[in-house]
Amino acid sequence: AFAADDLIVIAQNEQAVIETLDVLAGKTASLATQTDSALYKLCQGRDNPIFMAAAVELSQLAPDNEQAAILKNSNLIAVLAAEKDGNLTAKLHLEAKDEQSAIQVEQIARGLLAFAAMQNNGPLVQSVVLTRDKNALECSLSYPSADLFELFKSDIHNNIDIEVLSV
Repeated sequence: AFAADDLIVIAQNEQAVIETLDVLAGKTASLATQTDSALYKLCQGRDNPIFMAAAVELSQLAPDNEQAAILKNSNLIAVLAAEKDGNLTAKLHLEAKDEQSAIQVEQIARGLLAFAAMQNNGPLVQSVVLTRDKNALECSLSYPSADLFELFKSDIHNNIDIEVLSV
């Protein structure tokens, strides 16, 4: 739904969009009163987030997909990105159904980080902090925005060069 000239509401189903529009219209309580939600906890102390997203009941997102093991074994995920003092900060919070599932996701994430470090992304990968407490997994990143922009710009430019050479 286009909630305003500068705001788009996207959700998994129509009911979630309706509920969000009701919050924006002041018909129902906002996140500020839902202190037990993961997104509320994730946003605490953050100034002007540029991106926030959360999903609950993740096992319902891909009920017939046997390849979606992480979704099937997770209760919620919340992602937040903000920029402050020239740094992009991002945080991902995942709550698995149990500790064993969280350990498995943590192992996958650490493997992906190790692979990324081998691809000459050392400084960026070193800025990632991954922690786990029982069934909760947190991944956070703080990196200079200008450096991140240059890194992405360089990757895009390199990919364009590769595509042009292969044509």
